[in-house]
Amino acid sequence: MLRKSTVDYQLGRLLTPAIIEIMDKRGCYSLLEPVSRDLLKRIQQGALDSIFTPQKFQKLVRKSLIS
Repeated sequence: MLRKSTVDYQLGRLLTPAIIEIMDKRGCYSLLEPVSRDLLKRIQQGALDSIFTPQKFQKLVRKSLIS
């Protein structure tokens, strides 16, 4: 099933395990199925290409690039 979606890179947030736990307890967080390897590559490349991605997040993405 093909879904149209967007990634708003400037709204990216780094969530610590503690924040995720709080959000989960409040019903504000749920795990979804992992994205495909190809989609993850596209998202990562988009984060690096976007002028809206904060530099601190671009550094994290570069460290976690999949080949």
